[in-house]
Amino acid sequence: TGKDIDTRYGNLLQTLPGKVPGLIVRMTNNPGEGTKWVVYLQRSVSIANPPQVIVTVDDAMMMGDPADILGAINPETVASVEVKRGVNVLYGGFGGGGIVSVYLKKGLLEEENSKRTPPMKVLKVTGYSRPATFQSPDYSQSISSTKGDYRSLLYWNPRVTINKETGTATISFYSSDLEGSYHILVEGITGEGKPVRATSFVEVKR
Repeated sequence: TGKDIDTRYGNLLQTLPGKVPGLIVRMTNNPGEGTKWVVYLQRSVSIANPPQVIVTVDDAMMMGDPADILGAINPETVASVEVKRGVNVLYGGFGGGGIVSVYLKKGLLEEENSKRTPPMKVLKVTGYSRPATFQSPDYSQSISSTKGDYRSLLYWNPRVTINKETGTATISFYSSDLEGSYHILVEGITGEGKPVRATSFVEVKR
């Protein structure tokens, strides 16, 4: 029979006592086993160790101790609970002690799991970046401007290719409208993996 679920308790195990006639949920203290919860159906014949029920969730049989299974279910996600007595051919010998069938509210199981499990943070590793194209004015196109050219960085090229026969490379760039000493810095790596670095200065006058 479907029963109203009391959501004041933290788990379904604490909710069931007194709600379903004939369903016993109590603590036992057996030698060698210690204190534990047991869930079984009351019968007219006294049995010292009554067989415990099995628990199904949405008609799927849950393996394990029934008290542990019911203790892990949030009552707020439960739509109804049914107790079935007698042997059920679907579960073979497992159902001899009775069956507690739990039916969940549709769509709430995923919501409950998302509340208990924080979303995984995703870290995106960019890896190596492609060299950007250096932007500079091309005065060969007769660009006219009244603002003047006062750039501090005039030229940058990550792909200067050295001539294998002469060991030299030729580059060209336009200077700014500022006079003075221009700093040239060359850094790279040889074919053998050896880093190289050199600096120089050129004087620019009107």
